[in-house]
Amino acid sequence: SFFRQENRPSGFDKDNDIFQALYELASAIEAVHDYFSEPFNLRKIGCHYDLKPENILYRSGKLILSDFGLSRLGEEKDGSKSLHRNGGGEYMAPECVSVQDGFRSLRVGRSSDMWSFGCILSEMLTYLQEGPRGILEFSERRIIVFAGYWTCKAFHGGDRPHGGVVDWLDRLKSATTVEAQARFMTTVQDLLNMEPPERPKANELTLRLFYIAQHELYAIIDDVFQSLLAVPDLELQVEYERFRLWGENTGVKDDLGSFLGLKHQNQWKKFADLQMVRESLCKLRLESERLSRALESTNPKKEGLFFHLQKVIDDLWDMQSSPVRLSMTNELESRLLNTDEKAQLEAIEATFRPTETTIENSLAKVDGRMRAAYRRIGLLATMKKVASGLESTARPWTDMQLNEKFIKRPLTGFHWHHTGTYQPPDNAATQVLIEHLEYDSSWADRTDELIQRVQDIALSRSISFTKSAFPVLTCAGFYHDFVGHMFHIAYQFPTRPVNPPLTIPDVETPISLRDILLNVKSRRDRPSLDHVFAIASKLISIVVTMHKASWLHKNISSFNIIFFPDRFASTAEAMTSPWFIGFNHSRLDLELSHTQPFNEQLEYQHPEYLKGRKRFCQEYEYYSVGLVLLELGFWVPLAEICAKIPGSPEQLRQTLIKTWVPILKTYMGDAYAEAVNACLIGDFGGSLKPAEVRMAFERKVLQRVNKEHV
Repeated sequence: SFFRQENRPSGFDKDNDIFQALYELASAIEAVHDYFSEPFNLRKIGCHYDLKPENILYRSGKLILSDFGLSRLGEEKDGSKSLHRNGGGEYMAPECVSVQDGFRSLRVGRSSDMWSFGCILSEMLTYLQEGPRGILEFSERRIIVFAGYWTCKAFHGGDRPHGGVVDWLDRLKSATTVEAQARFMTTVQDLLNMEPPERPKANELTLRLFYIAQHELYAIIDDVFQSLLAVPDLELQVEYERFRLWGENTGVKDDLGSFLGLKHQNQWKKFADLQMVRESLCKLRLESERLSRALESTNPKKEGLFFHLQKVIDDLWDMQSSPVRLSMTNELESRLLNTDEKAQLEAIEATFRPTETTIENSLAKVDGRMRAAYRRIGLLATMKKVASGLESTARPWTDMQLNEKFIKRPLTGFHWHHTGTYQPPDNAATQVLIEHLEYDSSWADRTDELIQRVQDIALSRSISFTKSAFPVLTCAGFYHDFVGHMFHIAYQFPTRPVNPPLTIPDVETPISLRDILLNVKSRRDRPSLDHVFAIASKLISIVVTMHKASWLHKNISSFNIIFFPDRFASTAEAMTSPWFIGFNHSRLDLELSHTQPFNEQLEYQHPEYLKGRKRFCQEYEYYSVGLVLLELGFWVPLAEICAKIPGSPEQLRQTLIKTWVPILKTYMGDAYAEAVNACLIGDFGGSLKPAEVRMAFERKVLQRVNKEHV
C-alpha cells in the first residue's frame, strides 16, 4: 500500500508530485460523475460507489482509479442516486446507511464519492506530515462502536461528526507551515461535511486540487526568479513581469476564491487545458533552475540565454484568449514604462528596439523573426524619451520648415483641414493632409514658445517609427502663413502597399468616421457588430498607447479618425485600419506644457475644460473617447444626438449619462455601455498620477469593450 511505505514511491518524491497526481485523480472521478463521449456525443452521469485506497493504483507519479464493479452510469434525467450496495467500507459516507434502523441501506449519489475521497485525502495529508506511523495512529483514533456492537474505523459518528477525526485534522492544520498543505486541509474539511449538498462537486474539486498544485509550483518558480534578479537584468525582469502577469490574470498567483472565480469564466474547461498549463509550469521550473545554474557559472554567454525561458512563458500566454493577452500586454507596457528616468528609458530602448548593433539580442529575435510585442515596447520607450526631450530646455532643434511653393494648388477641403500634393525638387510627389494652427495676439510675448510648439508637433510626428507603435500620419514639416496668422502642418498619406489587391487611384480620397456614420446607413454596407467592437477596441488601444508615450491628442472626435477606402474592397473593411489626425492642438502630458484653447468641435470637449479653469488632462481625453464610442454604438454622428438635447454642455453630459447610456445597453450590451458611462462620468479614481489614471481607463473601458466583444 502507498501509505505503508517509509520512503515515498518513485515519482512521488516531492509534495508537489503528489498534489499534481491528486488533481489528475480527481479529474478521473469527475469523468465518472459527468461522463461524456465526444465521438458519440453521449452524456451520462454516474457514481463510483467504492472509493478507497485499495481501489487506487499508483505508478511512476500517477494515481489510477480502478475497480468499477459497483459503479453505475445513467441518464441525466434519472440522477445519480441508487441504493447503497456495501461499497467503501470505513470510507463510506454517513448517508449510506441508517445506523438507527439496523444499518439499512439508503439511496446515495455522487456526493457520497466526495466524502470517500475526502477520507482518502485526509490520510494522504497525514502521510505527507507523519508518514506510515501517522497513518496507523490516525486509524486507531477513528475506532468507534455503532449501535453498541459494530466496531469500525469510520470517519464519521453516524449522524454527527467524528470527534477524533475533527481533532486530528485540526492538529494537522495547525502544525503545518506549508501553505499548500493548509489549503489542502481546507478542501478536506469541506469534503467531510455531514450535509451531502454542501460538499464540493467533482469538477470544483478538480479545479481546487489543480490550483493547490499549480499555486505551489508558481511560488517555487517565483522564488527562483527572485534569486536570479538579485543581480538586476532588464531582459530577465521583463520575463518575470510576464510570468507574474500570467499568474495574476489566471488566478494561480492569488487566493483560491479568485482562481475559482476566473476559472468559471470559460477558462480551461477541459482536462487537456489543465494538463497543458501544468506541463508548461513544470517546464518553466526546470528552465528557471537551469538558468540559475548557468548564471552561477563563470562568464556565462548572454546571447540566447533566455530563449527557452521566454518560449515557455510564451506558451502560457498563448493559452489565454486574445482579449486577455491584449490586457496583459497593455499592463506589461505600463509597468515597464512607468518611469521618466532617461537612463531607464534608454535601457529599455536599447534592449527592445533593435538596431544594427542589437539585432542579435536574444529578446529581439525568435526563430529569425522580430518579436512585435518587444519591438513595440522599445518604440514606446523611445517616444516617451522624445516627449521628455522635447520638453527639455536643452532640446535639439530640427528644422522642419517646408517651402510653401512645393505645395501644389488648389487644395481640397477636408473638414477643418485640407488635402493636397507635396512635391519638393528631385523627389516624387506625395499626397499630404494639411492641418492648421491659428494663433492670435495672446502669443505676442511668447513667439519663441509658439514656434517651439509647432516645431514640437512636427518633430514628434516626423519620427519614422512612430506609426509602428500607433497609426498616425508621418509629418513632412510645416510652413508659416503670415497673412492668415497661422501655421500649416503637412502629413504624408500612408505608404501605399507594394502589391495591392485593388487598383488604387493616383489621388486618394480619405473619409472620416463622422462621414461614414452620416452617409453609410444601409446595414448591408455597415460593418458587423463584431467588427464594430473590434474597431472600438482598436481606437481605445491607440489612445492608451498615445498616453503611455506621454502624448495628449486634445482633439479626439469622429472627424479626426480617418480611413483610406480606396485601398479596400468596402468601407466596412477600410474601417479595420483607422488613422488619427487633428494633432494641431496636441501637446505633451507634462506639467510645463502650455494649454491652448481652441474653437472647433467643442461638443467633444469636457464641460469642465470648456470653462477654461483647468488645464487639459487625460480624463478630458477619455470623455471625448466616450462620445466617439457612443457614436459608434448608435451609428449616428454626435451632432444628431446633440440636436435632440437642449441646454449647456454639462446638461448634455448629464442627459447622455442618465438617458442615452441605458438605451445604449440595448444596442451594444451592458459592458460596452458601462465603458461609455465610465468615460462620461470620469470614473478613473481621481489620481494625480497619469499612469494610474490610464490603467484605470484600461480596466474600466478597454477591458469591458473587449469582454463584450468575446
